[in-house]
Amino acid sequence: MTLPDIFVEGDTEKQVVVYLLKRILDIEPDQAWEQKLRAQKSGKQRIAGGIQSLGPKVGVEPVRCLVMRDLDEHEGETLDRVRQSVEDAVARLLEGRGYDQKSAALQVHHDFPNVFTSHIREPDLRLALHIAHYPPIPGLSGPFTKTTTDDYILALAFRPQTALNLLHEIGWDSVAGDQIVHKVREEVPDLLRKNGILMQEAKDYVRVYLATVQWGMSPAVFAGKLLAHADEDEIGRVFAPLIAALRGSDKV
Repeated sequence: MTLPDIFVEGDTEKQVVVYLLKRILDIEPDQAWEQKLRAQKSGKQRIAGGIQSLGPKVGVEPVRCLVMRDLDEHEGETLDRVRQSVEDAVARLLEGRGYDQKSAALQVHHDFPNVFTSHIREPDLRLALHIAHYPPIPGLSGPFTKTTTDDYILALAFRPQTALNLLHEIGWDSVAGDQIVHKVREEVPDLLRKNGILMQEAKDYVRVYLATVQWGMSPAVFAGKLLAHADEDEIGRVFAPLIAALRGSDKV
């Protein structure tokens, strides 16, 4: 697999992508590639510019690219609108290099409605788009204002075996994994709700999870730590769409 250029919205996505490449796809990114990804400035406003930065490569060498976007439903975004915005950016990229814009069309993945790919023969360009769109997690107050990679992280953290692995890591061997999950999913949010504080996105629950297990770290750092302790089969199930997008950024 050729390592793609990756454009993301935040640091959590960087942690997740690097880990999936190493553990699930058995790809070891070189240090320069990983440093470039981690140094990348975040924000969805920068993604279109990132795509345009590929211009000097187009028609000169094979271009491989993965775009990761949140779904900001509170701003009226839909899967199709996000797809169209990325497709427009690819069309501008091709036009700027003298190629047909029509070849920029992104096709929906046959298994995942939130994954889109574009495979172009001339110039040699393959792009995959993953839009965060995790199914609602039972028991959470909602609906959330947006869907992000934190939804996937939270779903993984709620898997009993993963929660148990984390508890063993911090030496809480007498606490059951489902006990922690219950406190984070129901007890603490109920207490906050009674005091007029609503949980509006998955990151809020991730922060409650961190406070409950007494880990002083950011949600992005937690994502990397969680993946290091999660069951590989559970990682594969939760992140199946993103894994498909990673593969789609390279495969025909």
